[in-house]
Amino acid sequence: MGTKERIPNSSGKIIEIINRDSDPTMWILNVYKKILFFKKKILSEWFSTK
Repeated sequence: MGTKERIPNSSGKIIEIINRDSDPTMWILNVYKKILFFKKKILSEWFSTK
């Protein structure tokens, strides 16, 4: 799987940082907006540490 870190925000957004074991140089940053009982992905950025 890899490393997954979730950081809640006071504005109702959830920031998620993912690093996969299959490619340890690739990082994925997802930002979700919480709406009632659901999460909507509003941003997805991919970064490489090469």
